[in-house]
Amino acid sequence: MCFKIFGCNITVSFLFLCFITSLMLFDNSGIIKWGVFAAFIHEAGHIVAMLYKNIKPEGIRLGLFDISIINNKKFNYINFKDEVIILISGSLANLVVLIICCFIGLAVDNDICLILMQENLFLGLMNLLPIESLDGGDLLYIIISEKLNVVVAKRVLHLISFIILIPLMSIGFLILFKSKYNFSLLLVSFYLVTVILEKNNKIKI
Repeated sequence: MCFKIFGCNITVSFLFLCFITSLMLFDNSGIIKWGVFAAFIHEAGHIVAMLYKNIKPEGIRLGLFDISIINNKKFNYINFKDEVIILISGSLANLVVLIICCFIGLAVDNDICLILMQENLFLGLMNLLPIESLDGGDLLYIIISEKLNVVVAKRVLHLISFIILIPLMSIGFLILFKSKYNFSLLLVSFYLVTVILEKNNKIKI
């Protein structure tokens, strides 16, 4: 499915729609819905930072294994500082929403505010981890590639990603075992492993 908003091409994968719909159908708590909202806030943070730096996104692709912001050629020539700002802006957007919900939660006792705080905190911190396909991984990659060649930088990032993901998956299993219902960390860990393998095998979905 393709459509355009303010000149930006939006492409949504059919499998992505099926995946999100399936999650929401089995989510009685509404956590998945607000998690999707937190993801939207995160990507909006990147887009706002890009527009602030006069970099207009050419398109946004929502696939089963990733959400990609397609940049014009100008993005390739921005300096290191601006690139770092764009990479961390997603998590900063989540932090802003977290703070707003915190103040609202102090004034009004609302479960939605608590869920939004948790989802934005989780998503913001998770994306800062030095894992391939996450903002933290992209940041680590550009730092390493400044010192080493591109091939070595990719291999180092790939290794570090799995070193971090293995204990994350273990913690996810432990949380699921103890809570009997909280599978968020485990699902995200498996998702990230799938994304990394998909990108390295160049499978198009």
